[in-house]
Amino acid sequence: MANPPVLEHVGRYDLSASEVERLTAELATAHDAQLAKAKDDGHEHVIIAVDGRLPAADIGRDMEQTVFDADLGDHSLEMMRDEYGGYEDRSIFLLAYYIDSGTIVGSARLITGTAGFGPMVKTTRDVVHLARNGRYETDVIDLRDQPDELGIELGLVGRDPSKSSGLSRLEIERHHKMKPGDGILDVACIVIPPEHRGRQQIHVSAALFAGMWRVATALNMVHWVAMMQVSVFGMLVAGLGLDFRPLCGLDPIEYVEGDPELSQAGYLLSTDVLRTIEQNRSASRGTFRGGFTAMQDASDFDSMYVLFD
Repeated sequence: MANPPVLEHVGRYDLSASEVERLTAELATAHDAQLAKAKDDGHEHVIIAVDGRLPAADIGRDMEQTVFDADLGDHSLEMMRDEYGGYEDRSIFLLAYYIDSGTIVGSARLITGTAGFGPMVKTTRDVVHLARNGRYETDVIDLRDQPDELGIELGLVGRDPSKSSGLSRLEIERHHKMKPGDGILDVACIVIPPEHRGRQQIHVSAALFAGMWRVATALNMVHWVAMMQVSVFGMLVAGLGLDFRPLCGLDPIEYVEGDPELSQAGYLLSTDVLRTIEQNRSASRGTFRGGFTAMQDASDFDSMYVLFD
């Protein structure tokens, strides 16, 4: 039987301005009632979840490539396809729609996976590849030339998928008590274009992370992993109160060649997020943590999120 057309879409990272405008308009039309409700409720932004196999997800892909190329320099379309090509059918894009301008002002990519078997999520795969090649001790990390190996890409319950030296998938999962079948959510990418940074960036970033919690809850995800810049790691821990910790105790590294800031592989439990919500539920919404907590689960913020309809 042939796959339905939605599964045949090939992700694109090189949209024209008119294509971005058209896809954004189509997205807004599809959700016009909820966008109107969000505006009536006083929200400036709406976070829309898009399956990575749908054409609208290309808005997020195009934004990823544009921001990476601007911030890191010479980040080509080929690099993006090499880095993310194996994860397109497991990607969920959260698009931050700014109601007043009718534009997308930020995007986050989530990749879903399962502990114990099946393909790894991107952060775990990257860490395993780096460790297997002894590159956690080097100054510059660039994964684009590293070939995939079936022995570490696929795991089977009860069997160590790696027999060579270096940190293995099994060690990572055991270290963080991931049980076979547990859902894993990889916060694979968050981008906000330079023209939307500043005050708006803080609000959009918090809204995107709150959207991640809502997605994780809907999909019953147990574990979170991410490779993020050290400054972002610090903002999530000190600013938002999220209990991210270093994945397997690993130190920060220069993750991608050309990035002026080190990156930290991080780990978080969904139960940690729930505890953060409970601890800050009574905090004033005018504070960073109080506002962020309300975004995550307060009913008057429901109109700000369009998930899985």
